[in-house]
Amino acid sequence: MIYMSRQQLETRFQPLQDVREETLWGGVSTIHLTLVPKGSASFKYAEIWVDSSGMPVQTKVVEKNDDSTTMRLTGLEKNLKISSDDFSQKLDSNVRIVKS
Repeated sequence: MIYMSRQQLETRFQPLQDVREETLWGGVSTIHLTLVPKGSASFKYAEIWVDSSGMPVQTKVVEKNDDSTTMRLTGLEKNLKISSDDFSQKLDSNVRIVKS
């Protein structure tokens, strides 16, 4: 859901029923959205909290049996410069690379 375009959201979910401003932990101001799928889906509904920059900072998915999973993103750092060295592997000297 986080990566869907507006058109995809409108195609797959009912019109938004619950949109409100909400402050999360640490004073993070968000817009809280509730998404209910159209037709059959593997879950009842999902909730998404989006900050002022449009970044989802929390999601909650409620399953058909009312179990739920909540994911909260904290300590986000956006648009950092990443060195190519961050992707290089530093293998121990006793590691042997086997090519087939």
